[in-house]
Amino acid sequence: MLILFMLLNMGSQIHLLDYRVKGQIEHRQDAIEVHALIGALLLLVLVSRIVWAALFKTQIPRNLIQNKLHSCFISVIQFLLYAVVFALAVSGVMMAGESELSLHLLGVEISSPDHKNIKQYSQLREIHLFFISVFWWLIGLHVAGAMYAKR
Repeated sequence: MLILFMLLNMGSQIHLLDYRVKGQIEHRQDAIEVHALIGALLLLVLVSRIVWAALFKTQIPRNLIQNKLHSCFISVIQFLLYAVVFALAVSGVMMAGESELSLHLLGVEISSPDHKNIKQYSQLREIHLFFISVFWWLIGLHVAGAMYAKR
């Protein structure tokens, strides 16, 4: 749910606000800072989930998958979901570092507009958007796999 909120909230904060209240740059800054804060929280949850699973081997009982190909497919999709969320966090941090805006996360400056490379920012943005698309496809495959397993 946090991921879906993050993906859908960014557009609403940037595109559906009355910029006359604070100004376009301040609204954009606020939206990006909220997005970054949720992204940091998501990364913390992801790392906590991985560490928890490594420390405590007791897991929720799951249906045994008889088909080896399906079992392999499940493992690959799960790994890719984790990898893409991590890649989104990394590319987001790199984008924030190259942002032309001054960005703060919990009072700490994470980006200053000095010495920015707009071409590198554009490339990082394309990579970030690519990972978002891949993430949506993986969610679709995950849902399809869950439906297939429940049949």
